[in-house]
Amino acid sequence: MKNIRNRLRPVSIFLVILMLMLSLPYQSALAALIGTEELMGSQKAVEARAYITSVLAREDIQTALVARGIDPIEAQARVSTLTDQE
Repeated sequence: MKNIRNRLRPVSIFLVILMLMLSLPYQSALAALIGTEELMGSQKAVEARAYITSVLAREDIQTALVARGIDPIEAQARVSTLTDQE
């Protein structure tokens, strides 16, 4: 009896470890292809933001903003914080 118990001990330990490993939760990879439209949309947003920044840097635009009571530095900061959807 003791001989059988000694032989089955490594097998039972292996099976316990195997069952624990199978029951642990795991997260599968959530990968997807990026479409051309999504890639071009983000690139267009970057270009639009750069255009607005260049327009705000012009002297006549800054004068017009000050005349309307808008701080040009604050306007530039607000443009910098725009999201791609905005």
